[in-house]
Amino acid sequence: MSIVDVDYMGSAEYEWGALPECLGKMWDYSLKTHSITINNKKVYIIYPWKTIKWKGTEFEEITKYYIDCYTNDINNIYNMVNPRGEEQTEICKSDYGSFRDVINGKNDKNIGWLSISNNYAWFIDKNIANQFTKLVNCNDSW
Repeated sequence: MSIVDVDYMGSAEYEWGALPECLGKMWDYSLKTHSITINNKKVYIIYPWKTIKWKGTEFEEITKYYIDCYTNDINNIYNMVNPRGEEQTEICKSDYGSFRDVINGKNDKNIGWLSISNNYAWFIDKNIANQFTKLVNCNDSW
Protein backbone atom coordinates (compact mmCIF):
# COMPACT_ATOMS: atom_id res chain seq x y z
CA MET A 1 0.00 0.00 0.00
CA SER A 2 1.26 3.47 -0.84
CA ILE A 3 0.76 6.43 1.46
CA VAL A 4 1.55 8.90 -1.31
CA ASP A 5 0.87 8.51 -5.04
CA VAL A 6 2.93 11.22 -6.69
CA ASP A 7 1.65 12.99 -9.76
CA TYR A 8 5.03 14.57 -10.46
CA MET A 9 8.41 14.18 -8.88
CA GLY A 10 11.85 14.90 -10.29
CA SER A 11 14.52 12.22 -10.37
CA ALA A 12 16.52 13.70 -7.49
CA GLU A 13 13.66 13.10 -5.08
CA TYR A 14 13.72 9.40 -5.97
CA GLU A 15 17.48 8.99 -6.34
CA TRP A 16 18.43 10.69 -3.10
CA GLY A 17 15.47 9.56 -1.04
CA ALA A 18 13.90 12.94 -0.26
CA LEU A 19 10.35 11.55 -0.24
CA PRO A 20 11.02 8.78 2.31
CA GLU A 21 13.17 11.19 4.33
CA CYS A 22 10.31 13.71 4.49
CA LEU A 23 7.75 11.07 5.46
CA GLY A 24 10.23 9.67 7.98
CA LYS A 25 10.53 13.05 9.67
CA MET A 26 6.75 13.29 9.76
CA TRP A 27 6.61 9.75 11.17
CA ASP A 28 9.02 10.64 13.99
CA TYR A 29 6.76 13.29 15.52
CA SER A 30 3.10 13.64 16.34
CA LEU A 31 1.24 15.18 13.44
CA LYS A 32 -1.01 18.15 13.95
CA THR A 33 -3.66 19.58 11.65
CA HIS A 34 -4.43 23.22 11.06
CA SER A 35 -7.00 24.53 8.59
CA ILE A 36 -6.91 27.76 6.63
CA THR A 37 -9.21 29.19 3.98
CA ILE A 38 -8.01 30.22 0.53
CA ASN A 39 -10.47 31.57 -2.01
CA ASN A 40 -13.39 30.34 0.17
CA LYS A 41 -12.02 26.76 0.25
CA LYS A 42 -10.72 24.93 3.29
CA VAL A 43 -7.12 23.75 3.15
CA TYR A 44 -5.87 21.30 5.78
CA ILE A 45 -2.20 21.54 6.74
CA ILE A 46 -0.62 18.43 8.29
CA TYR A 47 2.65 19.11 10.05
CA PRO A 48 4.97 17.34 12.51
CA TRP A 49 5.09 18.72 16.00
CA LYS A 50 7.56 18.02 18.74
CA THR A 51 6.36 19.61 21.95
CA ILE A 52 8.89 22.05 23.25
CA LYS A 53 8.66 22.60 26.99
CA TRP A 54 10.64 24.71 29.39
CA LYS A 55 10.00 24.47 33.11
CA GLY A 56 6.74 22.65 32.39
CA THR A 57 5.39 25.26 29.96
CA GLU A 58 4.71 24.60 26.28
CA PHE A 59 5.65 27.36 23.91
CA GLU A 60 2.49 28.12 21.94
CA GLU A 61 4.16 31.00 20.10
CA ILE A 62 6.50 28.48 18.44
CA THR A 63 3.48 26.52 17.20
CA LYS A 64 1.98 29.74 15.85
CA TYR A 65 5.27 30.63 14.16
CA TYR A 66 5.38 27.32 12.25
CA ILE A 67 1.70 27.56 11.29
CA ASP A 68 2.33 31.10 10.02
CA CYS A 69 5.30 29.83 7.95
CA TYR A 70 3.26 26.99 6.42
CA THR A 71 0.31 29.32 5.74
CA ASN A 72 2.62 31.88 4.12
CA ASP A 73 4.22 29.21 1.97
CA ILE A 74 0.86 27.86 0.76
CA ASN A 75 -0.49 31.36 0.08
CA ASN A 76 2.64 32.17 -1.95
CA ILE A 77 2.15 28.98 -3.95
CA TYR A 78 -1.51 29.85 -4.55
CA ASN A 79 -0.65 33.43 -5.55
CA MET A 80 2.24 32.20 -7.74
CA VAL A 81 4.82 34.41 -6.02
CA ASN A 82 8.21 33.47 -4.66
CA PRO A 83 9.21 34.22 -1.04
CA ARG A 84 10.36 37.69 -2.15
CA GLY A 85 6.87 38.45 -3.49
CA GLU A 86 7.89 38.34 -7.16
CA GLU A 87 5.33 36.86 -9.55
CA GLN A 88 6.25 33.49 -11.03
CA THR A 89 4.87 31.43 -13.88
CA GLU A 90 6.13 28.32 -12.10
CA ILE A 91 6.92 28.37 -8.39
CA CYS A 92 9.36 25.52 -8.62
CA LYS A 93 10.20 22.57 -10.81
CA SER A 94 7.31 20.60 -9.35
CA ASP A 95 3.69 21.21 -10.29
CA TYR A 96 2.41 23.48 -7.55
CA GLY A 97 0.41 25.28 -10.27
CA SER A 98 -2.07 22.42 -9.89
CA PHE A 99 -2.89 23.73 -6.38
CA ARG A 100 -3.96 27.09 -7.79
CA ASP A 101 -6.03 25.33 -10.46
CA VAL A 102 -7.76 23.11 -7.87
CA ILE A 103 -8.60 26.05 -5.60
CA ASN A 104 -9.98 27.96 -8.60
CA GLY A 105 -12.09 24.98 -9.74
CA LYS A 106 -10.07 24.25 -12.90
CA ASN A 107 -8.75 20.86 -11.78
CA ASP A 108 -10.35 18.15 -9.67
CA LYS A 109 -7.59 15.55 -10.06
CA ASN A 110 -5.23 16.56 -7.24
CA ILE A 111 -6.27 16.61 -3.58
CA GLY A 112 -3.00 16.93 -1.69
CA TRP A 113 0.52 18.24 -1.90
CA LEU A 114 3.69 17.47 0.02
CA SER A 115 6.42 19.98 0.78
CA ILE A 116 9.41 17.65 0.75
CA SER A 117 11.88 20.33 1.81
CA ASN A 118 9.73 21.53 4.73
CA ASN A 119 8.21 18.21 5.85
CA TYR A 120 4.54 19.08 5.77
CA ALA A 121 1.53 18.32 3.59
CA TRP A 122 -1.69 20.10 2.72
CA PHE A 123 -5.00 18.83 1.41
CA ILE A 124 -8.31 20.16 0.20
CA ASP A 125 -10.22 17.11 1.42
CA LYS A 126 -10.59 16.75 5.20
CA ASN A 127 -11.14 12.98 5.09
CA ILE A 128 -8.02 12.41 2.99
CA ALA A 129 -6.04 14.71 5.31
CA ASN A 130 -7.21 12.65 8.29
CA GLN A 131 -6.35 9.36 6.56
CA PHE A 132 -2.89 10.65 5.62
CA THR A 133 -2.35 11.68 9.25
CA LYS A 134 -3.42 8.25 10.52
CA LEU A 135 -1.20 6.39 8.06
CA VAL A 136 1.91 8.50 8.59
CA ASN A 137 1.33 8.90 12.32
CA CYS A 138 0.51 5.24 13.00
CA ASN A 139 3.66 4.90 15.12
CA ASP A 140 1.78 6.70 17.92
CA SER A 141 -0.37 3.61 18.42
CA TRP A 142 2.45 1.04 18.26
